[in-house]
Parts: sequence; structure tokens; C-alpha cells
Amino acid sequence: MAEILPTASYVRNPKAFGARAGVSSIISSIDEGAKLPGRATEAVWELLKTPQTIDSLCRSLEQQNVSSDCMRSFLAELYDRDLIQVSPDT
Repeated sequence: MAEILPTASYVRNPKAFGARAGVSSIISSIDEGAKLPGRATEAVWELLKTPQTIDSLCRSLEQQNVSSDCMRSFLAELYDRDLIQVSPDT
């Protein structure tokens, strides 16, 4: 599993959109393992349109009580599946 750096910013991988139909099912399957609460999965994916750190994602989802460990695990899965990348701005 990829190491997700707390100070790095992550963003969607533009190459991931070639398999657009598969992206939502992949994210769904990752979410089942990561157990993000409520609609956090869709919110994270939406937020990743722009560079985000673990802290910025957790702050954005503050009302859903998403822990940094859970977010790190979720991002690692997205990274391992080449759906996100380290932001070039990092």
C-alpha cells in the first residue's frame, strides 16, 4: 500500500477518466473497506478535483467525523489504483 504523506497534496489523476464508468465502482469497493461515513466517498472524490492534503480533506468533512487514519487509508487505495496522484504543486 502506498505511503500517503501528511504534508503532500493529492489530486485526481487525469488519466483515470479514460475508464470513467469503472471509477465509481472502484471507489465504491474501496469505500466498503475504508468505511468512510455517509456520503464522504463522493465528497472526497469531488474535493480531489483540486489539490488536497489529508488535513484539508478531514476539515472539509469535519461534520462526518472522518479520522486522518481512515482518510489516509482511503487515499492510499485511490493512489494504489492510480486514481489520484501527488499534486504537481506539492
